[in-house]
Amino acid sequence: MWVRFEYFTTNDTPNSGARVTVSHAQLQQRSTAFIAVMDVPGYTGKNCQFESDPCNPSQCLNGGTCVGNSTHFRCDCTSGYTGPLCQHNLNECESSPCVHGICVDQEDGFRCFCQPGFSGELCNFEYNECESNPCINGGQCIDNIGGFSCKCTRGYTGKRCHIKVDFCANDPCPDGHRCIDHGDDFTCECPGGRNGPDCNQVPRTVSANNEGVVVRFNKRFS
Repeated sequence: MWVRFEYFTTNDTPNSGARVTVSHAQLQQRSTAFIAVMDVPGYTGKNCQFESDPCNPSQCLNGGTCVGNSTHFRCDCTSGYTGPLCQHNLNECESSPCVHGICVDQEDGFRCFCQPGFSGELCNFEYNECESNPCINGGQCIDNIGGFSCKCTRGYTGKRCHIKVDFCANDPCPDGHRCIDHGDDFTCECPGGRNGPDCNQVPRTVSANNEGVVVRFNKRFS
């Protein structure tokens, strides 16, 4: 409650010793021409005849909504703000909400920037890099944190097994004989029916003995 002083002329001043009640205020005669008016909280006007509205104008900041009656009010703050008048910017990153990432505070919340291999609003989901089948040519995908690796079949190499191995690149056949790449191995075009990587093997032959048993053998040239 507060006191307001107003000036009254002699004709306006009540009779000596009189007490006059005006609306919600009390007027007490004084020996001078000044009258003390005791204002009642929640009302306004010269005679306190109007009910006041503490939300007009609103004292809430940063988009807060003022809710109140004639004597009290509160501020319902928007996301990201706190305080009696919503005057403080709330730092949502103080609680470290990002599990595997960096938190960046924003006016209306926060945002997580995830480490490689993680996803989700809080970076709490590990991403399976093998779901997209990155390994080709029969390679086996192995999921790692933040990446993947491929176990390639024979004849292929590279991160995704996408590079064909050239078995004839280093001229493995002797004496300049032609190398034939079969994809997962090679052979040499050897003279005289020989074969093998050194052209020193004869082809396997088949013969039958008296018991009808098939015999296979290789003979190496010296």
